Amino acid sequence: MLPAATQAEILRLHYAERWAGSRIARHLGVNRKSVRKVLRRRSVALAPAPPRPRMTCLSPFRPRIQALLAEALVERFDADWWRNPRAGPWITAELFSHGQRELAEEQARRVAGRSPSFAPLVRAIEGMLT
Repeated sequence: MLPAATQAEILRLHYAERWAGSRIARHLGVNRKSVRKVLRRRSVALAPAPPRPRMTCLSPFRPRIQALLAEALVERFDADWWRNPRAGPWITAELFSHGQRELAEEQARRVAGRSPSFAPLVRAIEGMLT
């Protein structure tokens, strides 16, 4: 990311002096794409923008899968499943060892014994509200 002073200079040269982006890049010795980003943003960025979350084929199902998995862990290892020493090896063996070979439906059936539905998510939300 360019220093704030350089970004301010880019904006000044473009808007006050009416310089083109390529001329600004040559004058300041910075990449044209960096100049273009500053001009598109029209402001000085003091911190880099946070990265956008990566979308995967499971992204639309994430809340339902999380709720289903949480219910399966509570059923299998009790409400404080994160303290149970058997939970870690089970998660590693049942979830992570298969990678991304299975579809969400197949993984839910194998791990929790049922297909993903909105019922666990609704119960989790109701539990948070009460």
